Amino acid sequence: MKTVFGFDEASSFLKKMSSGMEERMERAMQKAVLVVEAAAKENIVHGRTDWPALRPLTLARRKDNRILYDQGTLLRSIHSEATAMQGVIGSPLKYAPVHEFGCHNAGVNRDVTIPQRSYLEPAAVENVEKIKDVYVEELKNV
Repeated sequence: MKTVFGFDEASSFLKKMSSGMEERMERAMQKAVLVVEAAAKENIVHGRTDWPALRPLTLARRKDNRILYDQGTLLRSIHSEATAMQGVIGSPLKYAPVHEFGCHNAGVNRDVTIPQRSYLEPAAVENVEKIKDVYVEELKNV
């Protein structure tokens, strides 16, 4: 019987790599969702330059001019969950998607338009390199 050069070493490496892979993947996902969660919260607290400004009427009733941060309810509601294959970051608040995606039929008379002020999507998109680094770091120690 002939042995292919490197097969034993490759086989050993793959066996070693598969051992504990799910745990490493889950740790990586947990770290990745925390990166995005922190960035989303940063967006809520400090706002983004690409968001439309608040209307003067809204500004008049606010303590300061932070767009998505008034009493901190949205900020406190942001949470994340992770498994080895999936990460979820979001808020259970009814109005959270209204801010993320905008709404054209808001208000008592359904005549108010709330512009889109995405805080979650940019948090994920702008942190892709950090997320990659998290996975590389977690998975390289085989």
